[in-house]
Amino acid sequence: MVGISAANQNWDDAWGAFLLFMTNFVAIVLAASLVFVMAGFAVPDDTGGRRLAAVLAPFGVLAMLILLPLTVTTEGTLARSAEVGTVQQSVDTWLGEQSPYERNGVSVSADRVEIDLVGPLHGLPALEPLQDALISGLGRDVGVSVQVTPVEVTELPRTGETVRPAITGD
Repeated sequence: MVGISAANQNWDDAWGAFLLFMTNFVAIVLAASLVFVMAGFAVPDDTGGRRLAAVLAPFGVLAMLILLPLTVTTEGTLARSAEVGTVQQSVDTWLGEQSPYERNGVSVSADRVEIDLVGPLHGLPALEPLQDALISGLGRDVGVSVQVTPVEVTELPRTGETVRPAITGD
């Protein structure tokens, strides 16, 4: 995955895949070492376990080095998750409880919020109150883009009834 992402110049994906690989590699080596020691296969010798410690020390240092970018990545993920939650709550409040629209997804970037709704093509509330709520909730100026996917409902009637297509909200 690292190579494929790097070849496509998706550096964030390549870095994430590399970090995942290294985390798994170090965790497997340390866990296997612990199992070998506890099972008696790796018995500390007359040097007081210095040789075993010398073998494991580089992996311990590597584990500590991996913790730094892993912590930064986790903090970024938590911050993005909190922002998405803020946007979802703002959208739900903006739409109201009796809205014919359903939130299908949201995307948050540094300067833009994209919202995907499903519902009727007409009757969407004004965007300005939503933008004000987003600016207040996120603490920065953002543009707002709302995409509405229309829903067409077709019912299959009981025997003897006629089929009539209906477009929600029209």
